[in-house]
Amino acid sequence: MQTKLLRKSRASDLQGVDFVSGPGLELYDVLVFLVPLFIFLKFQIGGDIFVSEILLLFMLPGLLILGGARLSKPLPLKFLVLGLLWLASQIMTDLVRDSTFHDASRGWAKIAFTLLNFCSLYLLIDGRAKRIVLFAAGLSAGQILGFYFAPNVYAESDPWKFGLGSPVTLAIILLGIALNRGRSGNIPVWTATFPAVAAVLNLYLGFRSLAAFCFIAAGYTVIASLLGAAMGRDSKKARLRLFALLLGLAASAWGFSEIYSRSAQSGLLGADEKEKFESQRGDLGILLGGRSEIFSSGAAIQDSLLLGHGSWARDMKYNFIARARGAEYGYKISASVDDLIATHSFIFGAWVEAGVLGALFWLWVFVLPLRVLSNMARPVVPIAPLIAFFSLGLVWAILFSPFGADQRVYIPYSVVVMMASIVPAAKLVSRKARLRAVARDAAVAR
Repeated sequence: MQTKLLRKSRASDLQGVDFVSGPGLELYDVLVFLVPLFIFLKFQIGGDIFVSEILLLFMLPGLLILGGARLSKPLPLKFLVLGLLWLASQIMTDLVRDSTFHDASRGWAKIAFTLLNFCSLYLLIDGRAKRIVLFAAGLSAGQILGFYFAPNVYAESDPWKFGLGSPVTLAIILLGIALNRGRSGNIPVWTATFPAVAAVLNLYLGFRSLAAFCFIAAGYTVIASLLGAAMGRDSKKARLRLFALLLGLAASAWGFSEIYSRSAQSGLLGADEKEKFESQRGDLGILLGGRSEIFSSGAAIQDSLLLGHGSWARDMKYNFIARARGAEYGYKISASVDDLIATHSFIFGAWVEAGVLGALFWLWVFVLPLRVLSNMARPVVPIAPLIAFFSLGLVWAILFSPFGADQRVYIPYSVVVMMASIVPAAKLVSRKARLRAVARDAAVAR
């Protein structure tokens, strides 16, 4: 049986023990680090075009020639087909809505670059754990360089949230991965220390959303580790494992909410955070108070379920609707002078701009991290905490973050990580089991 499983596995499986050391760096390994390293450099060509995207576009023809057939596998093929439908819907919407050329071209480019970046990253990373780690390391370094050499317009007022927060958090997660290098089996409980430290740091410095999913990632890592040790590979206990994981995620989310609420109300996080907390309280909870754009995007979707309102959709009336509906539930939503329809969500943003096919694309993507998280209580790889971090980050981003700019690189990479983590049961065989199968085959041959 193990011999059959061996033949179905690859040396590049995420379950490989030597996920960093390996047989030395290959050219692809160097490229996968350099691409995100230049994420902070960009050009203005209608909109922002990042050097990382130019590098990925330049490499794509060669990658297609050498291994383009891999894109015909079910997961990447579905991603591309749904993405093309999203693009077609956006084009049709802009033509019907008579969007300006400037807005329409940026909307089409946003989707097109997302799909092209995905193709390059999928072929470049090739499901290899070492390259997943190298890309994350390059991304962390590139964002830190960006803070010092090309900070965004918000970095001066909040240098942690709009500058160092994300890359330093990622570096902390990677440190835990490095210390766990060369080990396989269940997720060690102690690796939860690193996302937990990142959660405390982000909470103290006012980056609530990042603190939230770092805290949940820490709780999830502990639960997944304990479940993996207790249940092993017993597939009959899969439903119990999934229920325990969902319960653990819910408990972690509730725990963070309680910790944040009490800390903010008491002034432990500072006067500014206390004021922000009080201003965002309402009948439906503080999460909605911090993402009140759902009132405007919900109204816009209700008015046009199928077609959408066009790229960079504009209509001031939805901002007025948001303020009125927010007030009904006790939220104080400040007036906006911007006529853009506020969305602050991948899925709602795509629905508002491109119509239901845009929402369908992100709904399908949303399922990927859920599939990954539901299966991670099995014996897994040393990079499991990193996978959990990106899984939870992707869930949060699809629901509560605006899509665009460097997300066109970051999100396709996250999707590639999800796809690499959704592997058949045969690929969960440990390296030692594969080596034993090799030795047995060799003995039989002799």
